[in-house]
Amino acid sequence: MAHRCCTEVTPYPLWTEFGIVRKSWGSAADQGPSTHPVAGNGAVDAESALQDFDGISYAKGASLLKQLVAFVSDDVFFSGLRRYFDAHAFSNAELGDLLAAWTAAGAAGLGDWAGQWLRTSGMDTISAEIGEEVGPASAAGEVVTIRRRPPGGSGADRLHAIDVAGLDAFGAEQARAAIRLGSVGESIHLPRSALVVPDAGDDTWAKIRFAGDDCWSLIPAVMAGHPLAPTRVVIFNAIRDAVRDAELEPSHALEIVCACMTSEPADVIVSSMLRFARDSLAGPYADPADRQARMATVNATARVLLLTAAPGSDRQLVAFRATIATTVDMDELADWLTGRSLPVGLRLDPELTWAVVERLVTLGGNPELIADTVAMDRSASAEVHAARARASRPDEAAKAAAWERLTQPSELSAYELYATAEGFFLPWQHELTEPYVRRYFDEIARTAEFRTGWALGRTALLAFPTSAPPSALGWAEAALGKPDLAAPIRRSMADGTDELRRALNARRS
Repeated sequence: MAHRCCTEVTPYPLWTEFGIVRKSWGSAADQGPSTHPVAGNGAVDAESALQDFDGISYAKGASLLKQLVAFVSDDVFFSGLRRYFDAHAFSNAELGDLLAAWTAAGAAGLGDWAGQWLRTSGMDTISAEIGEEVGPASAAGEVVTIRRRPPGGSGADRLHAIDVAGLDAFGAEQARAAIRLGSVGESIHLPRSALVVPDAGDDTWAKIRFAGDDCWSLIPAVMAGHPLAPTRVVIFNAIRDAVRDAELEPSHALEIVCACMTSEPADVIVSSMLRFARDSLAGPYADPADRQARMATVNATARVLLLTAAPGSDRQLVAFRATIATTVDMDELADWLTGRSLPVGLRLDPELTWAVVERLVTLGGNPELIADTVAMDRSASAEVHAARARASRPDEAAKAAAWERLTQPSELSAYELYATAEGFFLPWQHELTEPYVRRYFDEIARTAEFRTGWALGRTALLAFPTSAPPSALGWAEAALGKPDLAAPIRRSMADGTDELRRALNARRS
C-alpha cells in the first residue's frame, strides 16, 4: 500500500524501485535452497522463524498482494480491506479472516488462490512462443502463446493475472492483452512484434522468458525507445534471472546492461543495474582473468553517464557513485578526496567521502586514511565504513586481522561485523584470499559457539566466498554434510553454495 500511495500521489515512482530492487532480492531468495512459503512456514522454533523474515516474506509477500489486486480488481481489494479493518479493529485476526473479508466483497476462489500462492514455494517461469502469422500482409500479426512452468519439484498450480505487451524494434508498445494464465497456455493475437513481454505490468511473481534466439540482442534498441517503466523492470529482471540460470552468458548480459544504461530514464534502475554489473557480472560471474576488463566496461559506462548528467541531479550522484566504485585511478580518487577536480554540482558529504576512502584503500592506498576519516566523522556509520575498509585492504596482515574478527569473539557491533564480512572475499582479490576459502568451510561453523540468531547466519552468508574456484564446491558440500552444523550457519552456507554453483555454471555457459 505504501508503494502504491507513494507512486500515485508523489513524483517518486516507488513501484519502480520495488520492482528493480526489492523483487530482485526476493527472487534470489525464492530460487535458493532455503526457499519457503510466504505463509504457513511451520517453523520448528523461534530461531528458525526469525530466519524466514527475508526477501520471500517481504518482497514476495508484497508482490503477491499486487498480484491479488490484478486477480480480484481494485474495487474488491479495497472494499475487502475496509470490511477487514472494520471487523477486526483493535483485535487479533488470522489469514482466513482477511480472505473472508475479500470474499464477502466479491472475490471468488480465494481459498485455492491462497493455497497455491501463499503455501507453496519457488517461482514459476512464464515464457512467450511465437506461432504462425495471421491477417493480411498489410496488417501482419502473429499468434503468441504464453506458457507457465512451475518450479521443479513443486506441486504449485498458480493462476497468473497478467498483461502481455508487444513492442516494436524501437520500443513502442503496439498492443497489450490481459490474460489469466494457468496450467494450459493462453494464445493471443498481437501485431508482429520485435519483443513480446509477458507480465508487462510487473503484476505477478515469476521468471520471464522471451521468444526467439536473438531476443536478448534486441533489448538495447527496444529499451532506447523507453517502454513503460514496469515493462523495463520486467525485462531487466529477466536478464538477471537468465544469467543466474545459465541461460544468458554473463559477458553478453554485461554488453546489454551497459548499452541500455545511457538511455535508461529511471535513476533507481540505473543504480541497481550498474550494481548488478559490478558485483555479479564483473565479479563471481566472470572468470578471474576477465574481471578487471569487465569492471573497466562498467566504469566506462558510469563515466558516460557522469559526463552527460545535469549538475546536481540524482543521475549525476548515481553515476558518480558507480564511477568511484569501479575506477582504478588512484590519483583521481585522491584528487576527489581533497575536493579537486570534482564534477560541477557535486560535493563530498560523509557518505561520498567514505566511498572514495574505501575504494582508495581497497586499491592499496594509504591505510591511515581510515583513521583520519574516522577522526573527522565520529558517527556510528563511520565505524561501519571503517570496518569494511580495513577488511578490504589488499594486504596479508589486514586480511589476517579481518579473518580473526570474523571467526573469533570480538567487540564489533553487528553492523561492523557485517561490513567486515562484505569486505573480505572481494572478487578481484582472489589470489590474496584463496588460502581462506578452505578455512571458511573449516572454521565458520565454530562461530556458533559465541554468536547466535540473526548475527550468526548473516555473518556466515556475507562472508561466503562466492567468487571461489570450483574446488570450493566440494568443501562446501562436505561442510553441509556435518550433522552438528547450527541451523543459521547451515542455511547461509546452503544459499551461498547455491550462488557459487550458479556462478560457476554461468561462467561455463
